[in-house]
Amino acid sequence: MAPTASLTCVILCSLTGPMWNRLAPQEAKHTPFVCNIGTLTVEERSRLPEIIGRLLNASPTARELPNGYELTFAKSDGLFPLATEWLSAENRCCRFFDISIKVARDGGPMSIRLTGPEGVKAFIADDLPKLHELVTSKGNRR
Repeated sequence: MAPTASLTCVILCSLTGPMWNRLAPQEAKHTPFVCNIGTLTVEERSRLPEIIGRLLNASPTARELPNGYELTFAKSDGLFPLATEWLSAENRCCRFFDISIKVARDGGPMSIRLTGPEGVKAFIADDLPKLHELVTSKGNRR
C-alpha cells in the first residue's frame, strides 16, 4: 500500500475510533456552519470536482437521511482512494460535517455517509448539486 493511502486510512480510521466517538458530541456543538476552502491547496480545490464526478459516475445508490445523505457503491475497488481523498478534503474545509465510510472486505461494497447539523442538506444541495440530484432523482432512494 502506498504511504499516502496508509496515512489517509490512519487519519480517517482514527476519526471513527472510541476517542472520536467521545469527542464528537462536544465538538459538534461548537463547530461553526462555515466552509473554509482556504484550508485546501489550489491543486486540491481544482481536483475535487473530478474526484466527486468519478465517484458519482460509478452509479452509487443514494439515500436521504434525516441529517444528510448516504451513498452506497457496489464495489470499492478503485473508488476507496478517491473517496478518502474527497472526504479528507471535506473534513478539513467543512468541519461541521460528520463523515463516515464503510468498506467491505475483498473490494466489496462501500458506503459513505455525509451528515451534520440542521441545514446541512441545504448546504449539500448548493455545494454538491450532483449529489443532491442523485439523491432526489426518482427510483434512486433505498
